[in-house]
Amino acid sequence: MVFDPHKPVIAQSDHTILLEVDNPPFKEARDRLALFAELVKSPEHIHTYRVTPLSIWNAAAAGATREEIFGTLEEFSKYDVPSNLLVDIEDYLSRYGKLLLEKSGEELVLRCSDSNLADQLRLNKKISPFLLQEKRKNTFRIDPSNRGELKQRLVKIGFPVKDIAGYVDGDTFRFEMRETTLEGR
Repeated sequence: MVFDPHKPVIAQSDHTILLEVDNPPFKEARDRLALFAELVKSPEHIHTYRVTPLSIWNAAAAGATREEIFGTLEEFSKYDVPSNLLVDIEDYLSRYGKLLLEKSGEELVLRCSDSNLADQLRLNKKISPFLLQEKRKNTFRIDPSNRGELKQRLVKIGFPVKDIAGYVDGDTFRFEMRETTLEGR
């Protein structure tokens, strides 16, 4: 096991990351950790971060790569990074982009990267009601009014959706602000 007291990070097997505030590379480590880990608490001397599937998927959506994430952990860690943490990060990253929500003509469709994933979704009782019709192999038509609910359910089963469908502009909503508040101000 390697130990370097000059580094500010302690990555733990429970997916928490401790960051020493009084360590010289604190600011750079903090900025780089913020890309892929959620700040849980920040008392005076040690900040605690947590790596979650969602934090990794958000990082992937922002363009972060495996090399950047692993590089940050390795560059700033006092001790060896737990292998289970690296394996889990790799797994979370591998799931991002396997599902794509996009427009196909006037329809909203969900594309799966492979047949096994499409079969999993078809057989899942919480997901299958949202898959209206298989348009082509591994591609399902989706009711736009269920878009948000479907995306939430897919995240819960470990598959985030890369949503590139865009939105339709609605009618302008007109409103006026009061001159005075209800309290007379």
